[in-house]
Amino acid sequence: MSMSEARLAGSALDLAGHYIVVLDNAPAATYKGDVSGYEATHVQAASISSDDSASPKLDVSTAAVVAYAAFLEEQSVSVAAAASVAAEDVLYKYKYLLAGFAARVTSAQQLAALRRDPRVSTVERVQWMHRTTFTTPGFLGLEGNSSSSGSGGAWDQLGGPSSAGEGVAICVIDTGIEPEHPSFSDRNNTSSDTGAYAYTVYSNALYSGSCPVGEAFPAGTCNRKLIGCQAFSKGLRGSNGSIPAGDFDSCRDGNEHGTHVSATAGGNRVDISGKEKLVISGMAPKARLAMYKALWGESGGGTNIDIVAALDKAVADGCDILNLSLGGPERTLVDAYSLTVMNAAAAGVTVVFAAGNSGPNPGTVQNPYPYAIVVAASTHSRQISATVQANGKRYVGAGFYAKAIGPARLLLANVAALPSVASADAQKCFNNTLDPKKVAGTIVVCDRGVSARADKAKEVKRAGGIGMLLFNVPDGATDVMTEILSVPHVHLKADSREALRNYAATAGASVKLMPSVTANNALAPQMASFSSRGPTQAARGSFLTPDISAPGVDVYAPVSKNKTGLDNNFLSGTSMASPHAAGLAALIRQRYPRWSPMAIKSALMTTAYQETKTGQPGQRFCKPFECGAGHVDPPQMLNPGLIFDSTYEDWAKALCANDIDVQLPAGMKNRYCQSCLASSSNQPDPCDPANLNLPSIALPKLAEGVAKVIFRTVTNVMSTTASFSGIATMDQAAEKLLKVTSISPAAFTLGAGQSQLLRIEVLAQPGAIEAGWMFGSIAWRSNKGTNTRIPLAAKVTLLDAPLETAPAITAVKKGLSYGYTINPGVTGRLRLNHTGLTPADMVYGSISTGYEISVNVTVPENTTYARFAVFQADFRAASGAPLTFTQDVSIYVALANSTSALAYSEGSAPDEIVSMTAPAPGIYTVYVTGEKVADNVKVFLNIWLLSSTPAPNMQYRRSMAVTAGKKAVVGLQFSKDLNFSSALGAGGPPTRYLARIVPSYGRIEGDATVVSLVA
Repeated sequence: MSMSEARLAGSALDLAGHYIVVLDNAPAATYKGDVSGYEATHVQAASISSDDSASPKLDVSTAAVVAYAAFLEEQSVSVAAAASVAAEDVLYKYKYLLAGFAARVTSAQQLAALRRDPRVSTVERVQWMHRTTFTTPGFLGLEGNSSSSGSGGAWDQLGGPSSAGEGVAICVIDTGIEPEHPSFSDRNNTSSDTGAYAYTVYSNALYSGSCPVGEAFPAGTCNRKLIGCQAFSKGLRGSNGSIPAGDFDSCRDGNEHGTHVSATAGGNRVDISGKEKLVISGMAPKARLAMYKALWGESGGGTNIDIVAALDKAVADGCDILNLSLGGPERTLVDAYSLTVMNAAAAGVTVVFAAGNSGPNPGTVQNPYPYAIVVAASTHSRQISATVQANGKRYVGAGFYAKAIGPARLLLANVAALPSVASADAQKCFNNTLDPKKVAGTIVVCDRGVSARADKAKEVKRAGGIGMLLFNVPDGATDVMTEILSVPHVHLKADSREALRNYAATAGASVKLMPSVTANNALAPQMASFSSRGPTQAARGSFLTPDISAPGVDVYAPVSKNKTGLDNNFLSGTSMASPHAAGLAALIRQRYPRWSPMAIKSALMTTAYQETKTGQPGQRFCKPFECGAGHVDPPQMLNPGLIFDSTYEDWAKALCANDIDVQLPAGMKNRYCQSCLASSSNQPDPCDPANLNLPSIALPKLAEGVAKVIFRTVTNVMSTTASFSGIATMDQAAEKLLKVTSISPAAFTLGAGQSQLLRIEVLAQPGAIEAGWMFGSIAWRSNKGTNTRIPLAAKVTLLDAPLETAPAITAVKKGLSYGYTINPGVTGRLRLNHTGLTPADMVYGSISTGYEISVNVTVPENTTYARFAVFQADFRAASGAPLTFTQDVSIYVALANSTSALAYSEGSAPDEIVSMTAPAPGIYTVYVTGEKVADNVKVFLNIWLLSSTPAPNMQYRRSMAVTAGKKAVVGLQFSKDLNFSSALGAGGPPTRYLARIVPSYGRIEGDATVVSLVA
């Protein structure tokens, strides 16, 4: 152990900035009346069989909500004032979906005051988030073969396309909207702003949102179709100083994303050919639309501060469906943004998210919310291709243009670089990199990456090029995109890149771009490789995500003409898939206005299919971590037979489980986690996430040969009595390894609106651990022709063990052995390996409230684990007198010379600990900041860096025989030579030790257990 002294640090770590302050109170959407003098305002769950006309949503006009919202505002003002945060620095006050406010914090002292206020639950720094059709209605079965009339499909069940979506408000949080597009007209003649109205005036009692004027957005821009349009930029302006150049300081779309998404969800049916041959349409063409602009600029980025404000306002305004085609940092399920989403669903609003565009790698899915609908992207039946003729060969890629281009000279972009430009930049066709003297009249070879594809085409056009070959690069994205760009182009995969680049380098190389070809019966659906995959990292994989897939490749819909010069264009991404599902959710809500958001989610998922529909029908195209339950099926979704429903209380209790790494806020934990039941084979424990009544099952911790019992409750949503029988089917790879051994009752009869509790027993066979995740499904067929199917994903865990264990120091000093309990998932011999025990290095210094000490720490190669900790017992007053209150500090870890923290611990717990698994080698700076401490109090920072080499001071059986499902004890014996004395002598903090034990079984490694000897 080493001991050194740290001096007061300067202001290297930037703690000033924008934060969301979450109060300990519940927001209006979930408040149950626990504040004296204020009535409960939470949304009461309604029976789906009720005769009332609409499902309950949060009504912000009631006296109870008005009074409680005013109370929350007063609390926010009081908390901000107590921390000396100026009134003008409070950006938003959240009331309905989150209790709290967003503020500009200008000093560490303000931040410390906010964090130590007992009325505050958490304080979170601003986070950046980002944005992640003419044949899809026919492919989805919304219309029949005659797209000119829109009849013959699922729309007919709602009165046809002229009424599909009527009475439902779809709200979109995105980059804004281009209101002049015919997709958003309220007239019978969508190309005119005069003539007979196609829409009635939407009641203010249903939707009360506004349409403020702004840049290029005059009064009267909204109408009976586009019923609201608001912009949220306070968080963005605070971080950037202003909105990005090229965007509009209003709700108008300066990107194209928001316009495309809005039209896909609920745009009018618009004849774009003038001859009723080419008609584009949203999924719910008669729905009303409202835009909440919280994403900005070319990148389509925004802050969680603004997005939370948009969500809060959208629900207050009366939105029925919310679409968020956006993603961001990994979510914890209980951060401020995630709680806002959860509370939106609790308020009765169906929330739909894009799954993310980071596929095909596993574990990349974003927005892993069990109370929302998370949508993956797949293809549809139209496939547009373009062919390059070069050197006597044909290369097929993606592109959309009408006439042949060339033959023309083929030119490598890096050869055409301007004199002052690096060839690597020119190779990617960055802005202002190409020399017009070389490019004029040529077809230019550009590499994909870094800049937008549209910007590359603009650069080719600026330099005088007549076409572009856009290549994927090795180890990069694999999809090729059909889209209309500034010059005709063909997007090609990386496998033809080397051949065509080599040919382009030869004298006289020329190519011809052949006209695009459209095939309307392509093999579909197929999963898009960019679509993010499960399992979710949140809650340790306890919830299956994504939920569903929908068309998200080459979707043709309106865009911002100001940006592109086009009325419509092809875009791809889960951003395009999400609004398909949002529009379909609107249709379900129209048909069944009493249904909850989770009932709507259930109908979408349980009627989905997993086989191709066109090209070669009947081929399995996806697994649950790719597409969830499968592909949306509109003709079936309006008659699901059974639904799986759940409420806010169910979601909160499912997050109470101790083994899913979800740290609920204290208020929620106190309200919902006290009623958890002991596990029972016949009674569902609501605090076991496996029992959350979702239309899917995820079991990440099975033990071989040990049955796992889970429960579901189904409700008959048909208007008649029906009989149902359940059957389980496993994927071929899992048939011999995973069994559903019991579904009880196996058959049952329900009257309209009646429910049935189901007991399901799942068993993993010996050897299943080698398979990883295994998949199957359970379906309930009825005598009325319905088939309600849910996906199943399960895996065997090596063992269930504590993440950390702390032997008593007194017993260790006496030489007594110590053991911690594990629950193995396999039968056989378990191998245990460890690093440590390692004594802490200690750094000390004196701090006061608002000040900090810092130390540089060199992390060497092969460091498996690092920990930085401050313990309450170690503080020493400058005077030597006893301390009279609990000292509150925070720890931040950053790369040296960086102002941004990589990891931190800034809670109100007595001890602060930051742990990092396998940190990258390098120099880190660790800061200890006084949040509320005595003047010049001495603080001690413990530092552990565990290498890959074990120390001999801790002994145990390296190999132990275990039986699946039978608890065992890992026994530890510590060296009697361990020295716990303080390096400072009598009265100083003791020496502390840390180790880490990693279990393995053959090639499979399990979760580690940290052993901490902390006096």
